[in-house]
Amino acid sequence: MTAHRPVPALALTAVQTGVVAVGGWLLLLITFRSPPPLPASWLFWGITLYLALFATLFAFFAQNYAASRTLPSRLSLLLGTEPLFGALLAALLLNEHITTSGWIGGGCILASLLMVLTRRSAPCLALRESATRGSRIAAKYRAASCLYD
Repeated sequence: MTAHRPVPALALTAVQTGVVAVGGWLLLLITFRSPPPLPASWLFWGITLYLALFATLFAFFAQNYAASRTLPSRLSLLLGTEPLFGALLAALLLNEHITTSGWIGGGCILASLLMVLTRRSAPCLALRESATRGSRIAAKYRAASCLYD
């Protein structure tokens, strides 16, 4: 549907937000059968508005905007480390306990990241060759050097 056409970050953010909203309402109705009573406190609604605007809408938009301006290989590596950094920050800032399996999983994520970043691969060499021939991706290669170098 969007092959070879970039999707604006704002449009993608709107779709993501709509999916989250519909999914949240469906989960609420399945779980509670009817909406539970909501607090009338201004503090509650202020915090909820802050979380909705900054932790959800702005985070979705920032991620979509940045994703459109980097190579897919770099983006996949960055997004693959999200659970690792989430767990580490939860342990450091919120005193969460990381289990042995959590440490092993984090080590696997870090090891795979290091393996990818420290090896030369065929896709990198092919990208370099096509860039030297002046192909369409040459500009992208010059703008963001090969990930595996």
